[in-house]
Amino acid sequence: MSLINHDFKNTPLSLLYTVNNISFKDYLLEYLASLANADMFCGRRADQIYSKQRIFPILSICSQSEIRYFRGVEEHMQQQANDILERIEKTLQEKKTVAPVLDQILMCLGGKAIGLWCCSEGKLCQIGFRAVSEMDEQVRKQFAALTQEVPLENTGLGIVKAIVDKKPAIGTLHAGKSGLQGSSEWLRKFEAQQSYAVPIFEGDQVVGVLAISTNCIHQTGDIEWVILTEIAEGIGEKKLLGMF
Repeated sequence: MSLINHDFKNTPLSLLYTVNNISFKDYLLEYLASLANADMFCGRRADQIYSKQRIFPILSICSQSEIRYFRGVEEHMQQQANDILERIEKTLQEKKTVAPVLDQILMCLGGKAIGLWCCSEGKLCQIGFRAVSEMDEQVRKQFAALTQEVPLENTGLGIVKAIVDKKPAIGTLHAGKSGLQGSSEWLRKFEAQQSYAVPIFEGDQVVGVLAISTNCIHQTGDIEWVILTEIAEGIGEKKLLGMF
């Protein structure tokens, strides 16, 4: 990945934020460590340093062209989120399938599967679900069918946990740590590493959830999660699920 003279127009976020199947955050920290020729950005301290709010102060060791690159990443991220929200709004207004816009998010964030659900009378109702073409067809169909309607009692799934707790739910392959047995089982079937479910709010009320499964391990504050959260927030602010 070249860090200078980069053209962000029409570049998928998965290409900008994922290098050799590691998150952009890990790549960035590794790159900064190499610039500093020190381990100041490694280990636990790296996680403390990195966040959307803290990233730019540590760029003092970078050249102007490199700083422009990192700023360009954030600007591109915001533009992608805005474009996606506009597509979702238009799609729901015209009563069309959300499949194409979910595919766009999936491609942008380098995910394995993504879904959007709304709350209705004590359950989640699926608005759309998409997966990468490499996913086993039977697995894709099975998940899509079983999550058409999901009772809010099924808190072993991240999509339900996010609704009940009113905060993002992170699923991993280790159900004992995440507390999400259902999500862990599906991640194995998806051949993914992690899921991230973000509740959608209209004011103080949770009205739905947007969730993605990825093959990269991320943390809250990583660029991939930031943009998914911004999309979920935009859906809520515009009250787009009310159009469904």
